[in-house]
Order: sequence, then C-alpha cells, then structure tokens
Amino acid sequence: MRVAVVTPQSCLGISLEYYGPLGDLVLESYHDRGPHRGRPIDDVSNKCQIRRMTLLTGARERRVRSGEVELCVAELGDPDRPTVVLVHGYPDSKEVWSEVAARLAGRFHVVAYDVRGHGGSTAPRPLRGGFTLEKLTDDFLAVADAVSPDRPVHLVGHDWGSVQSWEFTTVKRTEGRIASFTSMSGPSLDHFGHWINSRVKRPTPRRVGQLLGQGARSWYVYLLHTPVLPELAWRGPLGRRWPRMLERAERVPVDGYPTSSLPSDAAHGAWLYRDNVRPRLRRPRPDARAHAPVQLVTPLEDRFLSERLDDGLELWVPQLTRRTLPAGHWIPRTRPDQLATWITDFVTSVEHGRPPVTANGEHAERFGGRLVLVTGAGSGIGRATALAFAGAGARVVAVDRNAGAAVRTAESCRRVGAPRPGRRPPTSPTNKGWRSSPRRSAASTAWWTSW
Repeated sequence: MRVAVVTPQSCLGISLEYYGPLGDLVLESYHDRGPHRGRPIDDVSNKCQIRRMTLLTGARERRVRSGEVELCVAELGDPDRPTVVLVHGYPDSKEVWSEVAARLAGRFHVVAYDVRGHGGSTAPRPLRGGFTLEKLTDDFLAVADAVSPDRPVHLVGHDWGSVQSWEFTTVKRTEGRIASFTSMSGPSLDHFGHWINSRVKRPTPRRVGQLLGQGARSWYVYLLHTPVLPELAWRGPLGRRWPRMLERAERVPVDGYPTSSLPSDAAHGAWLYRDNVRPRLRRPRPDARAHAPVQLVTPLEDRFLSERLDDGLELWVPQLTRRTLPAGHWIPRTRPDQLATWITDFVTSVEHGRPPVTANGEHAERFGGRLVLVTGAGSGIGRATALAFAGAGARVVAVDRNAGAAVRTAESCRRVGAPRPGRRPPTSPTNKGWRSSPRRSAASTAWWTSW
C-alpha cells in the first residue's frame, strides 16, 4: 500500500491527521528549513491548500445560570456519549480548546464553557470576592448538572482551568460528579501550599533552589496582585500585542485565537489570583485528596511552572497517571493531537474500568501520541520497530503481506504502550479512503492498527 501526498514545491513538510466521527483527513503544510522551520504555511503566503479548524465550529451554545452570573456553554458531539468538560485558563476563553474539542467530538459529548467574567459569560459584581474557588465550584456544578445530569463527567483543565479543577476534584460536594480529571499546567493551590511549607520547614540546598526557581517563574503572579495596573495593561498595549507575543514565544498559531474578548477576559481574570492565591497558599486544606482518577500532563518547557511542583503528588492522588511532553505552556493550541489522544485513552480506560497504559519508553516524550506507519511489521526488524514505537506511546499502523502477522503485531503494540483503539479503521487498503497501488494489486498488502 502506498499513500502519496503532493504539495507545491514551497511546502517542504507535511503533517497528516485523522479525527472526527466520520473520518476527516487534515493536511497541514509547514516549513522544513530556514527561520520559519516548524511553523505552518498559510494558504495566502504560499498558496498551499490547507483546511484549518475554525473556533468551535458547529457547537451548540446555551446559557447556564450560576448564582448571579450566566455562563456561556458550548457543546459538540452526541449527548448520549460520555461527557468531557473542558475548562480554560488565564487569560483565555473556551475557544482555547477548539482544536482539542474538534478531535474529541467524534468519540465524546464535549462541553467547553467560559469561566465567569470571560468570553460570553457575565462577570460578578463587585469583582472582588466574585472569583473564589468556592464560587467557581458552584459554576462547575451548574454546568455539569445542565449538560450531564445523570452521569459523572470527565474533567479536563489547563492553567487556571486546571487550578480550579483540582478544587472540584478534591472537595466533598463534587464527589460522584467527576469520573476522571486530566490536569495540565495548573497545580492545586492546596498541594502547592504544602509543597512550599515542606521546603520552608525542612530546607536543603536543593529544596531552597526549587523554591527560588519557582518564585522566579511566578513573577507575573506578583504583578497581577497590584491594583489597577494589570487592567490598564490588558486594555491597552498588552492586549493588542498578546497574540503576536504568543506566536513568537510559544509558537501558538495566529488563527483567530485569542478572541476579541481578550482584554476584558484578562482584566477580569486577574481576580482569580487576587481572590485565591495568597489565602490558599497560607492555609492549604489538609484534606485535599482527589476522589477521582487523575491524569497529569506536564509540558517540560513550561516557562511558568516547574515540573518539581508535582513531586510527591501521589500522596494526594491515589490513582495517578503521569505523562510528559517537550512543549511550552499553551499545549491546547500547540499540541492538540497529542492531548486528544491521551484524553481519549484515559477517559476510555476509566469508562471501561481498566487501568490506562502509560508509555514510559526511552523516546516517549518525542513519539507519544504520534501516528507511525511501519511496513513489514509482521516479523523481524519491522515488528521490532513497531514495538519500539508502541513502547514510546505512538499510534502504530502495522503493514504486512501476512494479515495474521500484522494483527499479532498490532495486539502486541497495544500491550506495550500504544493507545487503545478508538474505532476500527478499514481492514483493507481497497476500502473507502485508501487505494492500493496498481503494481501491487496482484498481491494485496494487509494492514492493521494498534489504535
């Protein structure tokens, strides 16, 4: 079997991605050399035919009341399927999840909502005291009751969406409403408080270094506690320059995100820090233990959070799955394919009552979640190559003339770490969407997949 992709000469790299309920194939062209290496080529500058996901295309919107505020809630996918609730961080809105939501919608009922004071949700009055973790928990429960009244939801949070989701996952009143929690780039303030206290009370050179290192990374938290200045900056030059700053510093594509509500979102969101950080760090809860399985995704190149913050997290999370990837802070925009794969695998494992398979091979950070096609995978070096990629967490397509051997390799890949299958693809290259080469038609090639 041979799959050929032809692009204009200027498009020196391609990325193929498969997702969606009916099977969408997205072609993304990118620079493979020069100063723009790794960045997408847009269809204006290079005339490449590229189809990009627009922000939450096709979503159904509703308003959900929580106390004095109204929350803007977007839904994708079949409501009869397991519900995945996506919670955004600072200074974002629900649209930060658009790429991830599109990839999950074929398997799940996907819900994303604007946190109070952000996007299409109204802000509390007065702002001071209106963004406490207790009120954010009220908002989550209002959304969960509206979109999934009879079944617990699978929670996914990024940045401050993860910070507040840790609260949801560790307080008594949400017990039974959360089936699982995937956290990225946002620690529990309670766990963070205990982490600080343990290093202050029992200092060593290494622990002091960790404290100072995280203190330096948290420079922006101090600024957000200053009165008036953050609001003026976001409604002025910072708000205008932020999209380009994200593009340069984090390689976040400028594709309609952030949305036009950014200045007010960021100004309101400053109260997330003012209402919660100092009070909770000073008096962290002693009972902040998770009552649901947790998947922790740690970007190793995060400019704002040290990976050392997660040391000893098993004391607070009885069912913890750890994953890492070489990326910066805004992974919902820069690594949506990777996140969608891990979220799908984790949610599916929880729904089916089986422990998730976590890849921990030598190259897991590089190949985890990637799609890899291996020819001659039924035996010998081809089989060994397929198993090595599976051990690194890659989604493996095993291709071989011997169908039985390809199936056995794929099954072995699942056992050693490849993501579990979401839905079975066609079992022959002659099925819709695949074409066998005329020169190989007399001896058809069998292929199978580990995912």
